[in-house]
Amino acid sequence: MGVTYVCEWKPQEGKTVQESSEKYSALLEMLGAEKMGNFTLECESFHNPMTTPTAKTLHMISCSDYPASRFVQFEPDGPAIISDAKMAQFLKRLSLVWQAKKGGKLEVKGQSFHFEDYHLKLGVVTHSTSSVAITFEVEYRPCMYATKDCWSVISNILQTAMKEQAPTTQPLNWANNWTDGYTYEMTANQYLQLFIKIRHTVR
Repeated sequence: MGVTYVCEWKPQEGKTVQESSEKYSALLEMLGAEKMGNFTLECESFHNPMTTPTAKTLHMISCSDYPASRFVQFEPDGPAIISDAKMAQFLKRLSLVWQAKKGGKLEVKGQSFHFEDYHLKLGVVTHSTSSVAITFEVEYRPCMYATKDCWSVISNILQTAMKEQAPTTQPLNWANNWTDGYTYEMTANQYLQLFIKIRHTVR
């Protein structure tokens, strides 16, 4: 896989999340991107019911790209592991220690696109039954390391598609990837960072 950047694409003024997502999808196709299919990604958060509300949270991410794997992390910058699909059953057995947070599940459903050397994903984030945000994922496949040159290439497509909304800074977890190859765990962490931000806005 290549180096990936994940960000939020704010809805257009006066438009709903769903309406804006459809507009952005049409924009990507107008730029030359070709639809490849659908994708899903889900994040569920767990807490220890015996501790205070400020105690550490356990997050579990699953995605259609790696259906047999679960990406588990304590907090957005804590230790992380990769497990198999049985992790959810395992956590249920530990219900005295880890319980699903109320309103702690977010789901992303959307469309994948191919554009030149990029793999793009445009998704709608759902919290309960409400569409609350839009995600935009850009993967530059020829690049395996999160270098400044790679950021320059990814930044170019972000600016082309998102215009004034285009992010101007690299993800924090790119900082330690100058020598180690990029992995999907870093993408999962970017989604987690974004989900935590989104949860604060929907409370």
